Amino acid sequence: MVRALVVFLVLTLPFMAFGQDVVKVNIIEIANKIPAPPTDVKDAFSRTVEVQQEGSVSSHRETDPYYKPVKDKMEAVNKQIEKALQVLAKPQMDVANEMNQKEMQKKFQTMSQEEQMKMAMEMSKKMGMGAIVPEPEPVKAAVTECINVNQAIGADMQGAQEWYRKRQKMEQDREKQHSDIDAWKETELAKLPQISTGEMGGPEPKAEYALLTKVMQKHLAVENDYLKAVQKEWKAGWDKYVARFSPLQEKLAKINYGADAKNPPTKQQLLTGQGQMVSSTGDLIELSSKSTKSSAEWWQRKLELEKNRPKD
Repeated sequence: MVRALVVFLVLTLPFMAFGQDVVKVNIIEIANKIPAPPTDVKDAFSRTVEVQQEGSVSSHRETDPYYKPVKDKMEAVNKQIEKALQVLAKPQMDVANEMNQKEMQKKFQTMSQEEQMKMAMEMSKKMGMGAIVPEPEPVKAAVTECINVNQAIGADMQGAQEWYRKRQKMEQDREKQHSDIDAWKETELAKLPQISTGEMGGPEPKAEYALLTKVMQKHLAVENDYLKAVQKEWKAGWDKYVARFSPLQEKLAKINYGADAKNPPTKQQLLTGQGQMVSSTGDLIELSSKSTKSSAEWWQRKLELEKNRPKD
């Protein structure tokens, strides 16, 4: 019977872990602040700031400050959800800890079946359990939307491998184009007039700079084409995000973000839906941020090349 009580409480615990609290935040409104990928390499560079490396005179460009505001807001919402779950789960955790005490288990084993059931019911009350009551129709609609979102995310997971292959090919094509340009550069460098100054020698500086400028223009063109492809991919992802979560957001607002729900399991589903909205912004932020950083590096190389322009 001890095992039966444990099973009873463990099975009911997940439904109570979300408790009565709700998170009243319009997540799509925050997601709308996510910066789309840059339009070109110069735009990507403008989103970066110079960061000095600790203990070194060198520095590098970083995109984190540009994306930090929306990242921080999303993280804050995520923490609200997590904190609500932790606080509301405490009564259930306390009961579970009480059940694990040897004295309590020993006492339970000496009880009659009727006394054991009575104790089980008392513990369930401590966990805040009550009778399930019908939910208002707007709440039911929001729950249905959560189910739709779950199913859509499940379908996405089935196609994740194909998406990954396409993304990988896009990156591989980009790298190949850069490699081909570098190979062309080496061939053209060998054709330039050579000069020697003492023991040192090499291509004539002005001719070399003119070639390297052409090489850089080719690299920048590759990056700009890459960013156009990323923009297209990001726009498709954003449109999908809005289409998927806008109905849920609208329904959540109509039920005061779950405050109108009568039963803890219902609140659990609604909070889970909000959590999925937050987590689904991760790919949008990452795609924009990563493409910004990698493309900005090419504009940095362009500026460094211009600094080393031969004097007239």
